[in-house]
Amino acid sequence: MNFVIKIIEFLIENYKSELDGKVIIHSDQGCHYTSISYQDILKNHNVNQSISRRGNCWDNAPQETFHAILKSEMNLKIYNIYEQLALGINDYITYYNYDRGLLILI
Repeated sequence: MNFVIKIIEFLIENYKSELDGKVIIHSDQGCHYTSISYQDILKNHNVNQSISRRGNCWDNAPQETFHAILKSEMNLKIYNIYEQLALGINDYITYYNYDRGLLILI
């Protein structure tokens, strides 16, 4: 739980001006999912928590699909430190949103 709270605090400290109520934190249903301290820190900083119903994969299907695509298209093994990984993911998200385009599978 401490690790998750530290990550949220890092997010708030470094990106507070960008947290405008449109940010959604997605997670699996771990212990932090129902933690009051986790919910409070998100609420106090205008960050939305992604909540799905147990056993209903459709609730977060778009986010889960994006994560699966990111993991399959990025070579995550080339990153040795967190900062490199963060920059790589940011670059990938920019590519995904603006350059990748829609892939149509037939």
